Amino acid sequence: MFSEISEPGIEGLFLQEVRAHNEYHRYGYELFFWRTTSNTEVDLVLYGARGLKAFGTDYPSAQLYVIYMGTKTEYHGRIPVIPFDWALTHMQELIS
Repeated sequence: MFSEISEPGIEGLFLQEVRAHNEYHRYGYELFFWRTTSNTEVDLVLYGARGLKAFGTDYPSAQLYVIYMGTKTEYHGRIPVIPFDWALTHMQELIS
């Protein structure tokens, strides 16, 4: 479905969807881009009263997700790797 969209376009679309849900449901997250101490890029971190929701190497209590353009959900350790389409349609579940 989204194969013709470039990576920055996909990231932008996902960011806009997260921002819309955050505002609509009044979750109160602040949205950040981040690099870990090992210089690994994290595209999106949601931070607020509900907790840190995007990376775990430096923050082991964080809930981690990898979102990709595939069709199957997989797990790498405690990290769910979920399809982009599913993430868009289940945004409220992911960030609530």
